Amino acid sequence: MDLPTELRDDLERINRLLVTQRTMPAKLEAIAEILERTVPGCDSVSISLVVEESAVTGAASSQLAIEADLVQYGHDQGPCLTAAKDQSPVRIDVLQDDERFEHFAPGAIEKGVESVLSIPLLFDGGTVGSINLYSETPNAFTADTTRQIAPFAEYAGEVIAHSPLYAASLDMVAGLVEVVDDAAQVEIAVGVLIFLRGMDQREAWEFLQRQAADTGSSLVETARHVMATRSSDSRDPSLRDRDDAG
Repeated sequence: MDLPTELRDDLERINRLLVTQRTMPAKLEAIAEILERTVPGCDSVSISLVVEESAVTGAASSQLAIEADLVQYGHDQGPCLTAAKDQSPVRIDVLQDDERFEHFAPGAIEKGVESVLSIPLLFDGGTVGSINLYSETPNAFTADTTRQIAPFAEYAGEVIAHSPLYAASLDMVAGLVEVVDDAAQVEIAVGVLIFLRGMDQREAWEFLQRQAADTGSSLVETARHVMATRSSDSRDPSLRDRDDAG
């Protein structure tokens, strides 16, 4: 990338600093602190991580950025969330005059924030986070600011995407979603047995457990089998009413 001399100098300073930082949080903290010191008008910087469409602050240069981020998360609204979702920079010049974030603005103004710039962090076509610049001065950021921090955003995106910690977070969330889905499948099957077979909850659970043991299937597989056969005219003999067995 063909960069102005001052930006190349900034990146060289980052690289010299980052060689001493071995973890993703430390690297992101370094980037946030350098941006706060080098971007005109910037009073605080945060770097948010996006995991399964949810955002969490991964680094911040001061308490102001953390509090401003929390306002966004609390209302599920704000420039960093929009920038990450739309994969496009969001700039607010005068917060009280911006009508896009009616819930975020009052809370941010209360913290002392007057203008914001959020830049999405992209990697391989996806969003992994955002860099968020906060200022206590109106009209602090311009289109030139966006261009100035573009190389930092590219670098931060690579740091996050290649981090084992971030990959583990994605795996953890995916695993949690799978666990919740599996639990829901079992609960639905229990409800089917209660409604269609006249069992109470304890009997339905014991039935599923017994069927799983007899067939060598998992409880989730057995639950899916129950749901798949609940409306079939030719019912599985193992699912017939207990009265039929008599």
